[in-house]
This record gives sequence, C-alpha cells and structure tokens, in this order.
Amino acid sequence: MGRVLTLLGRLKRCHLFTWLVVLLASVVMTLLIVPSGYERSLVAQFRTTKPNAGWWERQQQAVYDEAQAVITDHWNNPPEGKSRGRWVGVFPVLWQHGWPMPYLVRAQPAPIMGGYHNMRSEPLLVLGRRVEMCNGQPSRFVSWSNYDNWPLESAAWRVHPVGLVVDGAVWFSVVAGLGWLTQWWLGSRGGLLRFRLIDLLGALTAVAIGLAWWGYHTRVHRLEDRVNDHFVTQKNKKGLRSGSAYVGPDWIAKLVGDDAYAQHFSHVTWARYTFRISWREDIERIVELPYLKKLGLHGEVPFEAVGLLESLDRLDNMNLELTAPQQPKTVDHREELLRPEVLHELGRLRLRELRLVSPSILAEDIDRLLAASHLEKLTLSNISMTLTELDALKQRYPEVRFLVRWPVGDKEPPDDIEERIAEIKQERAEQ
Repeated sequence: MGRVLTLLGRLKRCHLFTWLVVLLASVVMTLLIVPSGYERSLVAQFRTTKPNAGWWERQQQAVYDEAQAVITDHWNNPPEGKSRGRWVGVFPVLWQHGWPMPYLVRAQPAPIMGGYHNMRSEPLLVLGRRVEMCNGQPSRFVSWSNYDNWPLESAAWRVHPVGLVVDGAVWFSVVAGLGWLTQWWLGSRGGLLRFRLIDLLGALTAVAIGLAWWGYHTRVHRLEDRVNDHFVTQKNKKGLRSGSAYVGPDWIAKLVGDDAYAQHFSHVTWARYTFRISWREDIERIVELPYLKKLGLHGEVPFEAVGLLESLDRLDNMNLELTAPQQPKTVDHREELLRPEVLHELGRLRLRELRLVSPSILAEDIDRLLAASHLEKLTLSNISMTLTELDALKQRYPEVRFLVRWPVGDKEPPDDIEERIAEIKQERAEQ
C-alpha cells in the first residue's frame, strides 16, 4: 500500500505538460490500435479455406462462415413483417483490428456493390474533394472517423490472444515511456522553456532523419518519372503499363486514416511489359524501379531477360505469357528465347507467386520449375497437361497452391489433350 501511495504522490507532482503529452500519446495510440483501417477491411475474401492456412487465417474463415450463416438464416427465415429482399447481394465483410499485430477480427453483413460494401454510417472526415463510388459511399475518407471502423458491433468475432497482449503492451509502453521521458526531461532542465545544447542537437538530428527519409522517397518518384518518360519518348506507351501502391509504414496509413492521404509514400509496385526489339534497354529501365513486386511479361521473352531481372530484390510475383515466335520478329532472331523446357531458370528469381500462360508448357516443365524454386502459388492457364499429371504434381508439392484454368467453359482438359502433348514432345525431339 505504501508503494501505491508513493506512486500516486509522484503522479500528482507531474508537470501539466507531461499530462498533455500522455493525453496526446494515448489518443494517437488508440487511433493506431483500436479501429480498423478501411483498406484493411477484408471484403468477401474468405469463401474457402486456403491449403496450409495458419491459425489466424482459419479463425478469419470461421468468422466469415458464422456471418454467412447469419445471412442465410435471415434469408430463409425473415423476421415477421419484413421482406427478405434486403438481404439480396449481402455478404460478410471482415474487419481486422490491431497494430502492430491483429488482436481482433469481426464480421458484419453488408451489401456488396462493385467490390465495395455499403457502410451503415457516414464518415465524419473526408479530406479533399469527395468522390463517391457506385454505392454512394466516399471512395476515400479518414477511417477512424467512421463508426463502422470501430469494434462496436459484429455478427461474429475472434480474438487473437497474443496480438491482444502485444498491442496492449505497445500502447502502455509508448504512453508510459513518453510520459516518463517528458517528466525526466522537465526535471533535469528545471522547467519547460529551458534547453541545453544537446536538446538542440537531438532536435536537429530528428529533423535531419525525417528530411532524409522524405528526400529518399522524392528521389524515387523522380526515378519513376524518368522510367515512364523513357517509354513515352520511345513512342511505346502501350509497351509498359504500371501502377502504384502505398509502401510506407503501416502506422502512417492508419494514423492519417487512408493511404491515399500519404501519396508521397506510394511507388510503382506492378508493371506489365510487352517485348520489342529494344527490349534490353527497356528491361534495364524497369529494373531501376526499387519497389516493383509484380511484373507481367508478354511476347517473345529472351532468355537473357531472366538474368537482368535478378536485381529486382522485391519482385515476388510474375505473370508470364509466352508466345510462339512472331513474324515480324519482336526481338532479335539471334537471341535465345525463354522456352518452356528451361522454365526452371526462373528459380533464380525470388518468386512466391507465378502465373504461366502457354499451350507449349508440359507437366515435366512444371516439375523442374517447382523443384528449382520456392513458389507458394502457381496459376496455370492454357497449358498441356492431363488431370493425372496435375494430381501427381499436387501430391509431390503439397506446399504449393495450384490454380488451373482450362479453356473457357471447360472444367477439365480438352479431349485431345494427349494428342497435343504428343505433338509438343515430337516437335521438341525434332529441334
């Protein structure tokens, strides 16, 4: 009891400025941890459990299924005097809360329109010009100013115990740490407006770090502009398509309420390139993009291009559409092309997801590729493979998630698939 009284006495003697810092830190940490950001609402994504899903993914799936059961029950047994028409197009919307770890996932039934859900509440803060989606909701808003983003209602929910402890510890550590540091600084200086040279040096260092960080992202934007200008000046606007995404710290996006309000930290993360005669210069420009994570390649892909792409440290997703040699040539006829037989060379890249499109790809090509890589997801479109060969690959590589797309309207390979495979093998033997 004596220690408690002593602690309370010390708290009463804290400076008013200390309490203001504690209050501000409490508000900031609460906005970071408690509500869910709009960009983190998982809209209708958990319809089937992924293979090798982790514990938390299974909990998300369970929440989705429970909310779906509520929707189904209201559809089959509408309340007396109410039409079940209001449940048409309604799906579970999952909200994930927490920082730096998720501590809660909850689900609310909501009508989905155009991939977005209708919120029941109107956000209090919409910065800049209001742009509405097809469902009448603002496309961008400050997430923590909206009632639906706070964990106040749910049809189903799950708590992550470890995440709850970690987030609580982070909240308390930051708030208490800033309060103690402020009170110590005031006590050591003898007042609020008394400073030492080391205080000035510390402030200048913090400002210098912030400006250097800001300047780095400014230089990256200029680099991306130069890459874009290269394709525009080469009159090849359609040769490269690209898109940007937020790559900054998660806490900044959560604090400002939407990553659209932190565009300075958005950079090119995906691109799609169609090969042409001057492909080498183009690829050398593309590999300058430091945040490129997803790349689509279309056309006659030179084998040498694989080696050039190794310098992309963040590249982990590739869409590869191999076409037969074209007339006129889109690349130099003397250059060796990336053929299905050497797809295993893609193992030199640090890919986690890969999509392959080519009728010349056989099961043996995929087998060598998977043995040489660390893929987690493989999408195959219009390839030459039987169901038996596909099942054998799935058993041999259970850690890989396969997604196979046969010709439109077909749920299995065409009837002449074995003849096609034999023709491809014959062509390879004759080369």
